[in-house]
Amino acid sequence: MKRFEEMVAQAQQSAEAAAKSEQNAKSHADNAAGSAQQTAQDVTATETARDDAERFAENARQDAVATAEDRKATAEDVTSTGANAAAAGQSAQDAAGYARAAEQAKTDIDITLAGTLKTVNHLSEIAAAGQNAQQESRYNLGLKDAATMDVQSSIYDRTEGRVAMPGAFGYGAFFRTIKMFSADTVAAKAENARDVFVWGDASNQQVHMTMAQAGELVAAMAQAQVDRNDEIYRRQREKKEALDTLEDLDVIRAFNVE
Repeated sequence: MKRFEEMVAQAQQSAEAAAKSEQNAKSHADNAAGSAQQTAQDVTATETARDDAERFAENARQDAVATAEDRKATAEDVTSTGANAAAAGQSAQDAAGYARAAEQAKTDIDITLAGTLKTVNHLSEIAAAGQNAQQESRYNLGLKDAATMDVQSSIYDRTEGRVAMPGAFGYGAFFRTIKMFSADTVAAKAENARDVFVWGDASNQQVHMTMAQAGELVAAMAQAQVDRNDEIYRRQREKKEALDTLEDLDVIRAFNVE
């Protein structure tokens, strides 16, 4: 009986130990599960940290590249700044040269302008002298103000400001046709004419004369016409000389040319 009780006690102790072992095993299992979960979390955190590290490394690499490019750009800017400074210095020298050239050009322009003004004055003097010489030459030729006027279109033209048309018989007369003859030509033609013809004199009386007498008469008439023309020319010359002394247009127009 005692042995049975001991076995029951041992069995009870074994059951308690087993329950305790089961509890411990469960606790260990829970701990293991928690450790596994923690390990998984640690793995995830490790992967995240690794990704962050890789990202940080890439950013660092990109920053390094950007820094290198910035340094290169800075070096280029420094070089460009030096070149710009040199160009600015050259531009300043060029500007100074241009300023000197402009000042010299202004001086040259002033000299040229002064010469031009002198030339213009000389040309004005020459033009005035030319006008005076032209006027004087007209007066010396006896033309006076008539040289600048239009000539009348016919002997009946009385347009104001026009000069009378000169002719062999005075101002205002002109020939439409011209015939040349002489005593010799008349005599030559008379040889082929009749020996006698009837001539009407000033009193309308018939006069009979031979061809020789007619030739002499024609020659005398021709000579009389020449003498008459000489007289007309002399009178015209005197009228012209008298007209040359006049200067007023109204007086010239009223001048008697008969």
